[in-house]
Amino acid sequence: MITLHEDKALKIFYDPGEGNTTLVSFSGIDFDTFGFGDYNPDAIDRPEFVKITAGLVGDRFWIIDKLRSWGSLMDWDWIHNFISPYLHEKRVIALGNCMGGTNAIKFAYHTDVDRVIAFTPHWSIHPDIITQEIFDKRTIALRARVVASGWKSLEGMFRPMTTYIHFWTPDAIDVPHMIAYPTIPNIEKIFFPTSEHSIARLLKSKGVLYDILDQCIVAEDPPKEISILCDKAGILHELS
Repeated sequence: MITLHEDKALKIFYDPGEGNTTLVSFSGIDFDTFGFGDYNPDAIDRPEFVKITAGLVGDRFWIIDKLRSWGSLMDWDWIHNFISPYLHEKRVIALGNCMGGTNAIKFAYHTDVDRVIAFTPHWSIHPDIITQEIFDKRTIALRARVVASGWKSLEGMFRPMTTYIHFWTPDAIDVPHMIAYPTIPNIEKIFFPTSEHSIARLLKSKGVLYDILDQCIVAEDPPKEISILCDKAGILHELS
């Protein structure tokens, strides 16, 4: 893994590989998907989902939102122009958890992406849009900066050529976002009624996280294959 670019707003890691499918992964706000610890400002360079099968995809990118800005302080046109030469004639998959899921959706709005895999992606952090006080108090200053940037929500950012696979829970911090997403044919929702916010952590503890991610990438019908894996692992789930 090498560092392709770094500035005050973002860092881009790259691992070259063979194959026609390219993975672009976006890290979440706490970089704590798997319980490595509490909020850690020294961990902002930690890429997530690094164990995606290297042989399953070709090139892999990890994009870090260093300012934890839900992409609002990142220059998406610049990112598109910078990364596009690597994506020529490639099938592109975007992946992210929580804030990273939001950024994966934003990336797919600016760049041609076949599938977006998003765990509990934030719809908005604007108090006029998500009115419940569901965010961790540690993020208040971060959210104020995002509001000042002018970004409000993901409204209008879904492209018909992209399939979106979203993972959800009944957690109070997830439901307001989940119900805000539009009901359109290319958004697939998998709901885990007994899970708390960290679905990726649950799936990892059950030994199926990377098998599920593999199916999200390669399966013709990802929800069907995800359901089979969850049944085998005894994980309660519902398909939309």
